[in-house]
Amino acid sequence: MVVRILCLHGMGVNGDIFSFQTAGLQSQLPSNYVFFFANAPETCDPAPGMGDFFSGPYRCWYNTPTTSKVAAAHHFVQNIIEQNGPFDGVIGFSQVAAVAASMILHHQLESPEERSLFSFAIFIGSPIPFSKSLDHGIDLRGYFGLETF
Repeated sequence: MVVRILCLHGMGVNGDIFSFQTAGLQSQLPSNYVFFFANAPETCDPAPGMGDFFSGPYRCWYNTPTTSKVAAAHHFVQNIIEQNGPFDGVIGFSQVAAVAASMILHHQLESPEERSLFSFAIFIGSPIPFSKSLDHGIDLRGYFGLETF
């Protein structure tokens, strides 16, 4: 049985860099584990230290965590799942670990009768998950005291 894992990189790297960063984990798992590395939609500056070792483009899922940008990140990842899935699990690092956690939570809230998005999830260095909807969270513009992001 093949185990398909969606691998989502953090802010300021890309799918190729994340593949390199997780090479040790990949080498320890059986050969029937298949890893799919996706790239985020936005370009950004490299994560600290990454520019010294890896070439870009460096990518991120959103540049600020507003509800509309988080919703766009959810939609982008959902399209990856629809076009390249199904996936048994997800590995997310940093920024996108929060996106994946938020997607799983929203899926359970919006479609509790449907099958879960993933059978398992591994989140590495995740910040708090942000909401894509004011029904289940806050708009961070007010949280940070800013009029716009």
